[in-house]
Amino acid sequence: MRAAGRAGRRPRLSQAELEAVAEALGKGPEAFGLDTELWTLARIAAVIEQLPGVRYHPGHVWRLLRRLGWSPQRPARRAAEPDEAEIARWREQEWPRIKGGR
Repeated sequence: MRAAGRAGRRPRLSQAELEAVAEALGKGPEAFGLDTELWTLARIAAVIEQLPGVRYHPGHVWRLLRRLGWSPQRPARRAAEPDEAEIARWREQEWPRIKGGR
């Protein structure tokens, strides 16, 4: 028996275009004039529209990212200037109270 071939619509981006998008995304959002180091689906959709000129809805961009091996991640939220004394006080006084310790 012969294989039936690909089912469904052909991809809108060729493999070469998809690799070019991946390379561009690897440079980071600042390379495209964005003010933070965070990629969002809307930002990635805008970059895809800029480079190969193909428009994707931001809700569909995650499928392309999955094909590229990317996974959703969120940056850890950390205080810009942590107060070490307050952290130590909280660990000694508040955490045992919350945890119900000794």
